[in-house]
Amino acid sequence: MTLAWMIGIAWVLELLDVMYPAGSLTDAYLGMRPRSLGGLIRIPTSPFAHGDFSHLLGNTLPWIVLGGLTSWGERQKFFQTTICLIVISGLGTWLIGRPGVHLGASGLVYGYMGYVVARAFYMRKPMVIFAGVIAVLLFAWMIFGLLPTGQAVSWEGHLAGMVGGIVLARHRRLKGLKSL
Repeated sequence: MTLAWMIGIAWVLELLDVMYPAGSLTDAYLGMRPRSLGGLIRIPTSPFAHGDFSHLLGNTLPWIVLGGLTSWGERQKFFQTTICLIVISGLGTWLIGRPGVHLGASGLVYGYMGYVVARAFYMRKPMVIFAGVIAVLLFAWMIFGLLPTGQAVSWEGHLAGMVGGIVLARHRRLKGLKSL
């Protein structure tokens, strides 16, 4: 349910953005600017703001699938995982991002990808490995989003999200070993 709400909020915000009379609502109030106090405060809102409908549409399917794979077997931890990934990817983007507005769910989506694949590596349970394999088979192309390509693409957000997902999976694995 949390995943559907998050994606629904992003779509509602994009609809409001189109109707906003003074220009881009997302850029002005929700997008994150690296190394600024306002940017730091907007880390929680930036994944829900998108540049346009095509940007949001491009994030929606991977958000649904990778978010679903993230929650698979850890439904009770999904909200906590999502918050951690938003904060980690947001802080990483805030630290290394180029000047300008960074927005969109792709940092979170890359965080989910890193988490699902790393969780499969660290846990080595059949269903978790299956989820990791599905993620790689469907979204292996995402690796190219980690490279600096176009000016309008926040590869820094992608990289911060992927690293954040891997770090979170590793942290949870080490935390789990200590409790055994």
